[in-house]
Amino acid sequence: MTKVKDILRKYCKKKGYYFEQDEDNKNLMYLPFCGTNLTSQSKAIFNEESRWLEFYSTASLPIKKGQKEKLLELTNTVNWNTLLVNILVDFEKEFLAVCTSVPYQCIDNDGDIFEIIINGNVYAINYYYPAYLSVIYGDKSVEEAIDNLDEFYFADEIEGSKKELPN
Repeated sequence: MTKVKDILRKYCKKKGYYFEQDEDNKNLMYLPFCGTNLTSQSKAIFNEESRWLEFYSTASLPIKKGQKEKLLELTNTVNWNTLLVNILVDFEKEFLAVCTSVPYQCIDNDGDIFEIIINGNVYAINYYYPAYLSVIYGDKSVEEAIDNLDEFYFADEIEGSKKELPN
């Protein structure tokens, strides 16, 4: 476990990422990240017993009453579309979490896999966050929320390609 922590420390230093060791739990490290749509708090949990690294990224998600069923449906839909990460919603603490788990033996000395883990988590939570907000505040269906992501992110490209189409 110490080797994996050292590899993560070295990787974060190389990338200029700030990280902090939890004072009470030596198996926990925190890494804050800013995305386009939100700021997320990430944490790496080192499980010596199972020899797996669990990497979570979380963001606040203010949930209105009566949204649980639709948000679970959205989460299931998103999880079917993502391969590397698993998205979870905590209804009591009101946050969205993205989780990636990797066995220690998949972490090489260069820590290159952290690029995939960290970027994958941050990208997934940043990308899907507007869909959650449109379900909560926009009264959109799950299908509409997912379909509107392309328009949300690629509006300029879509508009540009429409202008290029023949009349």
